[in-house]
Amino acid sequence: MSVLQLDGVDLDYEERGAGPALLLIHGTAARVWGSVPEALADSARTIDYDRRSFGASVHPPVTDLTRHRDDAAALLDALGAGPAVIVGWSIGGVVALDLALAHPERVRALVLIEPPLHAKRHPTLPMLRAILTAQALGRLGRPGPGATAFLRWASGRRDGADDFDRVPPAWRAAMLANAAAIVGELRAGTGEHLKRDRLASLGLPVTILTGSESDPVFAACARRLAESLPGAVVREVPGSGHVMQNDRPEAIVAAARAALGSETAASGQLSSRP
Repeated sequence: MSVLQLDGVDLDYEERGAGPALLLIHGTAARVWGSVPEALADSARTIDYDRRSFGASVHPPVTDLTRHRDDAAALLDALGAGPAVIVGWSIGGVVALDLALAHPERVRALVLIEPPLHAKRHPTLPMLRAILTAQALGRLGRPGPGATAFLRWASGRRDGADDFDRVPPAWRAAMLANAAAIVGELRAGTGEHLKRDRLASLGLPVTILTGSESDPVFAACARRLAESLPGAVVREVPGSGHVMQNDRPEAIVAAARAALGSETAASGQLSSRP
């Protein structure tokens, strides 16, 4: 593990492999990537890190997603690792989009795993219930149960089960260790500052992965995002829920390797959708 001292936080990160740069940005849970970083290290200089206030990057909870965008840009700059392929899971995908829009010279391509972009504008009753419950419990000084309520919804499957109890125990423990950061980040929204006209200007390859078993909120977000991104490719991953790195890590690795092999080209090169 290594540390970058940055604007009030020691940002904890790890590098593996060599070659073109690839940055992994985790979601509102924890830095849990399973086998993905090691699998990608034979194709790329793979970097993953604890976002500010998560894991070893100790900092008060952050309620502004642009702070995470700026941290990601600073990390790439400090490591001389741009332009990079950015792989963002969940809200990490929204951070990745923001990074690409604000700093296009630092980004080669995007792989977005169920980014909940603008979900706040299109809430469902289960989503609202989970978020409001989490926030209420957080205000009562009970971030652990609050984070659990949110994570059970976010990892929910179409058959009514959820993946919170299916992930490895160490992952579950890491998520709950971040309870305060999780509950705090729920106040940050879902990228409402990223407007459709700005998204339409994004001229780089974008792949959006969705799980066939995830809560329908995520597939709906992917469809709306693809409508705003000319040329984006949307791929449904059979058998996967929202925690795709547990269910189908090979799908993430394949998409990232394809992005590593692509050129920074006009989005028209990705005009077809499987």
